[in-house]
Amino acid sequence: MRQHQKEPTIAPQQQQTVIQQVNQMDKQKKVMNKINMNNNTTINNILSPNHNNQVTNLNFINHSELKIAQQNLQHSKSATLLFIKMLEEESVDIPSIQEPYTTAEKIPGFPIGWRQVTSNTKRASIIIRSSHIPITIIDQAPDSVSISLPFEGNDLLFTSLYASHQKTSTHHSCTLRTKIL
Repeated sequence: MRQHQKEPTIAPQQQQTVIQQVNQMDKQKKVMNKINMNNNTTINNILSPNHNNQVTNLNFINHSELKIAQQNLQHSKSATLLFIKMLEEESVDIPSIQEPYTTAEKIPGFPIGWRQVTSNTKRASIIIRSSHIPITIIDQAPDSVSISLPFEGNDLLFTSLYASHQKTSTHHSCTLRTKIL
């Protein structure tokens, strides 16, 4: 006999957090800056008002398009479902998620065919929308995960990193540096 798990209830404080996350995601959804990969490369980053210089959304454009989004979901089931809805509406190809809501080793709610690559502790993950995008898993560490994928004749390296407030920025910089080099 199968046991049913009780749906988690959301405390009033969590409801307020979810509302704030939804409002922020709505703002992010309205503005997606572009990196033009043609002759002139320009970079315009959307900076999150809640995090110091954290890039929250990037969009690559060339002959084909690759859309990327980033969000810390703070283990919220509601925020996860809303983020997935936004990813589908905006046709985002590769979302990077920190602190996702997980059940049974996965992030629930993603459509069939979306691939999940997560860190060992499930604090960071990269989702690949299409099963037709070939990827190579570079690293799965406790607080980060890195993949490589071919794009326009180059290998692009993507890293999703959970930056704990308990560790120094130097620690996080060193972690990223080891992924790049």
